[in-house]
Amino acid sequence: MHPAFMSPAPVAMSPVVLHQRQSAVPARFEVEQPITVLVTSIDSKRWKLIQPLILKYEQDADASHLVSDDVFLVYGVGEDIDAAMADYTRSLLEYYEIVAANVTDHATRMQFSQIRQYLQRTS
Repeated sequence: MHPAFMSPAPVAMSPVVLHQRQSAVPARFEVEQPITVLVTSIDSKRWKLIQPLILKYEQDADASHLVSDDVFLVYGVGEDIDAAMADYTRSLLEYYEIVAANVTDHATRMQFSQIRQYLQRTS
């Protein structure tokens, strides 16, 4: 179970605040509808989340776990919630690096400005 996840919201689209190292999503939890969660931290020693990020958690028909956001359109997939969240974190940090390395026009500057509102290097 990923430490950032607490119990799912009673209503599928109601946000739930998630904190690092807390988990109450059962191992055999089946999600019929996407659950909206509010993530307040990520599992990274070099990065921190400086603003909460709303994520959607769901399971595909093949039982794959999916975590995604509607801000950056980044997602993570895994065999369980831990793997999906780890994949999401890697994808989000990779997205940051790609945008940061390619700030050449107004659109990219806007993307970089937006992601910097959520992520900050700690070292």
